[in-house]
Amino acid sequence: MSEKKLNSWIYDGTPDNIGLIVPDANPGIGGYIVLAQLHNGEVRLFATRYPTRCVVGWKSQVRKFGGQDFTRVMVSTPHIRYERIKRMIVESGEDEGCRSIQFYRDKVVELFEVAAHSHAVPAGVPA
Repeated sequence: MSEKKLNSWIYDGTPDNIGLIVPDANPGIGGYIVLAQLHNGEVRLFATRYPTRCVVGWKSQVRKFGGQDFTRVMVSTPHIRYERIKRMIVESGEDEGCRSIQFYRDKVVELFEVAAHSHAVPAGVPA
């Protein structure tokens, strides 16, 4: 796996430990893309500044109303355009007809790279 793909994710594991590793994001750094895999293999996609609250809220709803709980949660590095990136991922997922966690993981990395190039300051232009 490439170094870029490894560095795009700060958490990949069970939902129980997310609060120990991933802090809330302040507005200056943007927010996170969260991929959550359910017991049946389906993937839920979130854009949030509060990944721990997101997971805890889902677990609370499952306890109250039933449904599938998370088996795996992945949290991206923070990005200022996190909500736009999530919308682009959803739109591309509908076009591809693919719903695997690997698809979404690769798409996040791809869109982070595109966003990094679009926000780069050209050489010779004062910042």
